Amino acid sequence: MSKQPGFKQTRTCDECPWRKDVPPGRFPKERFIALRVSVKQGFFPLFACHKSPEEAPCACAGYLMVEGENNFFVRLAVIEGRFDPKKLEVTAPLYESYREMALANGVDLAALEEDKKEWEVEYERRRPPRR
Repeated sequence: MSKQPGFKQTRTCDECPWRKDVPPGRFPKERFIALRVSVKQGFFPLFACHKSPEEAPCACAGYLMVEGENNFFVRLAVIEGRFDPKKLEVTAPLYESYREMALANGVDLAALEEDKKEWEVEYERRRPPRR
């Protein structure tokens, strides 16, 4: 299992894709599509800050502010005292959802819907069997 990001970031960085004041197009569309699963409710990978090193990833502050509460790893970190969402500082206007951010960055709506089907399949694969 890949290492889940930590929670050191408390502010969005100057190039954060969640910020509305950052010009779109800085990141490839395929990256947004690949990270779509991070905003679904469940134990899915977190959206890591692009500035954090791969060997010590850190959750993106913009992600945590907008969509983090959907992720069970984030909820667990709050319960265990490893993350305090009250410490997050909004420093710029943020997109209201992952979908809004992805569309603003040129991701085709059909690609987001197609990805939705993929994460639903992955969710079903991971879900424990019902008794």
